[in-house]
Parts: sequence; structure tokens; C-alpha cells
Amino acid sequence: MADEQRFQQIEASVDRTWEERSVNHADLERPARNGGNGGPTIPKYTKLEFPRYDRSMDPTSWIMRAEQFFEFQHTPQEDQAPMAAYHLEGDVQFWYQFLKEQEEPVTWNLLKDGLHTRFGPTQYEDFFVDLTKLRQEGNVREFQSQFERLLSRFKGLTVAQQVSLFVSGLKETIQIEVKAAHPTTLSEAIGLARLFESKMQANTTISAMPGSTMPIRRLSPTETQKRRD
Repeated sequence: MADEQRFQQIEASVDRTWEERSVNHADLERPARNGGNGGPTIPKYTKLEFPRYDRSMDPTSWIMRAEQFFEFQHTPQEDQAPMAAYHLEGDVQFWYQFLKEQEEPVTWNLLKDGLHTRFGPTQYEDFFVDLTKLRQEGNVREFQSQFERLLSRFKGLTVAQQVSLFVSGLKETIQIEVKAAHPTTLSEAIGLARLFESKMQANTTISAMPGSTMPIRRLSPTETQKRRD
């Protein structure tokens, strides 16, 4: 009950912040609508929904989304753990109640560490080894998603190492083209891989079209004799 009341207070604070931002945006935008000198475009603020977590997947992605919410809403540190805890579901909520009995107070950092330990991958999983073994089997976009998911769990790689691992996992035909372009960032390597994949798919489509190959014309006896001469 205390947790629910605490969350309601936090949610009311977030609503007030969102309303204030909306009002400020309207005030800043009004001069431009009334024929002002046209300053920079003011971004519109959107009220975000806090994500829920039920242990059906690795908590890493949920934690990242929660921290994006905190950053966007300027959530005070003391409110972060209670807000996150309110959105835990099923067995995770029972685990949190047990954690509260063992640790007081429960901070966001403590909650994150606990979620990783209890519901994250085991310590025996070596994500660096998984990265080095990862190979493209489907299209580049699918491979990119798999690569980025593993990369988010393994910290400390330089940009050059990230590029090298990504390129080495591509299909050989695409890998050769990307290597020749010498990408310096992971984003550049991904963009090149998609580009070369699209070009190869387009070429395959053209070559498979009826009449795409030039007909072979037989030389006449006269033309054959001239070539021999």
C-alpha cells in the first residue's frame, strides 16, 4: 500500500512536469505562429509510458528504456527505484518485495544489479565469444539486430574492434565489399553492408528476368572466313 501511494505521488509529479513542458512549448511556439521572425523549431514533448518488466526477456533492454524515461522526465534519483518497482510484474514483483526486506533503502543502482543477477544471463555466458562466433545467416538487418543485442551486453570494445567483429561476421560476398570501403565506424559499416546487399539483390533480380541476356548470333561462313584472315 505504501509503495502504491509513493508511486501515485511520483506519477503526479511526472504529470506536472509534462504539463509544464507543454505550456512552455506553447509559449515559445506562439511568436512564430503570429508572424515572428522564425527562430529554431521547438520540439514537441510527448508523455512517455513507463515500460513493464515480467522476466520474459533479459532485463538489459528494459533497464535501458527505464533510464531513457528517467532522463527524459528528469526523474529525481530517490524516485527512480520506486517508480521502476511499481512496474515489475509477476515473479519479479515478489522478488522485489524480498529484496526490500533484505536491503534498505533499495536504490535504482541496487535494483539494476539485482535484476541482472537474478533474471539476466548467467556468469558463464561469454558475450565476447558469442560476438566473435556470430555469423550472418539471414539478411543484414537481422544480423545487425543480433550483433547489437550482444554488443550491448559486452562493454569495453573500441570502435575499431566493433567494426572488425561486425564485418567479419557478414556473408563473404558482402564482407569483401565492405572491407574494400574501409569503414571507420560501426554505423558506417552497417550502412555499407545494407547498401551492398541491396545492390546484389537488384543485380540478381535483373539477371533472372526473361530476356536479360543477349542472344547469341551465329556467324555466317563469310564472317567466319574474314575473322580467320
